[in-house]
Amino acid sequence: MSVTGKTILQYSELTTKADNDKLWLLDVSDTTMSSGGTNKQITIANLLKVAGGTDGNILSIGSSENIEDSGTALSDVLTLNNTKTVINKTIDDDDNILQNIATSALKTRSGQDGSVITGTKGTSGDLSIWNADGDLVDGPTPPSGAIVGTTDTQTLTNKTLTTPEITLGLLNDSLFNSAEFADDSAKSFDMPAAGGLVLVWQLGNTADGCLVVYRQTSAACNILFNGTSSNWQATTGVLNGTTGADTKYTISAHTDGKIYVENRRGSTQYLSVIAIGNN
Repeated sequence: MSVTGKTILQYSELTTKADNDKLWLLDVSDTTMSSGGTNKQITIANLLKVAGGTDGNILSIGSSENIEDSGTALSDVLTLNNTKTVINKTIDDDDNILQNIATSALKTRSGQDGSVITGTKGTSGDLSIWNADGDLVDGPTPPSGAIVGTTDTQTLTNKTLTTPEITLGLLNDSLFNSAEFADDSAKSFDMPAAGGLVLVWQLGNTADGCLVVYRQTSAACNILFNGTSSNWQATTGVLNGTTGADTKYTISAHTDGKIYVENRRGSTQYLSVIAIGNN
């Protein structure tokens, strides 16, 4: 076919190509026609064919600006719609959002219930607490100062103890205890020494008390002073809440090394106990 005397603009436009459509090409490596090259034809399929390419691989522009086989299969590319397992990848950006991820898919999680521990931002310095959904949320503001521990030696100031039961233990062969006694109940206290004095007084509206002398070995307990009433009695042995006489306070010493105080006055009473002694 001769194209002499016509320009390319004089031919109709092809809008749809086929692999076997042909283009004119000057093969500069073939000097049969002239030293500048030889006219040849080439199909569209051969023009776009990449030498040495693998079917299904992605094409790339090589170092010589030629279209080359990238060596990467299209099936290995992560796209919006395909399902793909990726390994050793890092998602690093505050704008990334992971949604609808099953907790079972998380490699590291806290707890044994299959739930992820979440939380809401709270106030700096506040304690965190668990809510009903198992989330950590902002809790109460802790008091200032050191936390009181059960085994620490600490000095507390400006504290109010309401109806406390305090055992100070032994100090220079002495004992102090203040406690609430329900009606028909008894409490025991370790003796500070093998023998000595016990003072018990009632903390209610009446000023009433009793002073006894006690001995641990071959137990003995005798009243030295019976306060302002006859509400007190002394004995030996273990008191269980209803051992002594009804309507009375009973103080007892026993060979187990304890002092027993019993309340059978008919209502709850608040009593203090002081014991001093020597061995």
